[in-house]
Amino acid sequence: MLDGCLRYAQEMYAKANKEYQLLMEFLLSVIEAWGDFKEDLIQVDKLGSMQSDAVFIAQTQDIINLDFNTARSNIF
Repeated sequence: MLDGCLRYAQEMYAKANKEYQLLMEFLLSVIEAWGDFKEDLIQVDKLGSMQSDAVFIAQTQDIINLDFNTARSNIF
């Protein structure tokens, strides 16, 4: 019975957020189709500190155009 409850909880959560589940033995088929989990080694704590530089580069290279005056943005 506990396995059934865990499987139900995992499926409900995975369907909502489309992420790998905590309990790998109860993989949702749509997520299982992605293949093996590949760990991303990026240092997430550095992303925020590099955001302003990334936006500047994107704007100067015409990759992104953010118009904060009209609250519209054109990406790509």
